[in-house]
Amino acid sequence: MLPGPVARRRPLASHTRHSFQRWNRYDDMQWSVNCEVRTAEPGRELAWSTVEGGRELVRWRYLFEPADGGTDVTESFEVVWLPPTAAYGEDVMMRDRDRRREEAMCTTLNRIKDIAEAAA
Repeated sequence: MLPGPVARRRPLASHTRHSFQRWNRYDDMQWSVNCEVRTAEPGRELAWSTVEGGRELVRWRYLFEPADGGTDVTESFEVVWLPPTAAYGEDVMMRDRDRRREEAMCTTLNRIKDIAEAAA
C-alpha cells in the first residue's frame, strides 16, 4: 500500500493515442517493443499494450485503489497474442520467464512504493 492519496491530473484525451518504445532483456538477449497507451487516468489506472504490425500482443495495467489512508497498487498483464517466434522464445529459450516476470513486477511495485513514501 502506498501512503496518502495519489495525485490527480487531467486524464489524456480519449481520442489521443500515445505511444512509446520499451526495451526488454533476458540474459544476453535484448529487444524492443512498441507500446500504445490505452488508459491514463491519474490516481486510478494506467494501461498500455505492446503492439506489432498494428496487432495487440500484451496488455499491461496498473490499478490504483484507495485503501486505509493510502493506495493499493495492482500490476497485471494479459497475453492477447504472441507471434510464433515470441511464443517459441518464451516456451523454449526462456523457460523461467514467468518466475522472472513475477520478480520484476514485485521489484517495480516496490520501487513505486519507495518513491511514494519518500514523497510523503
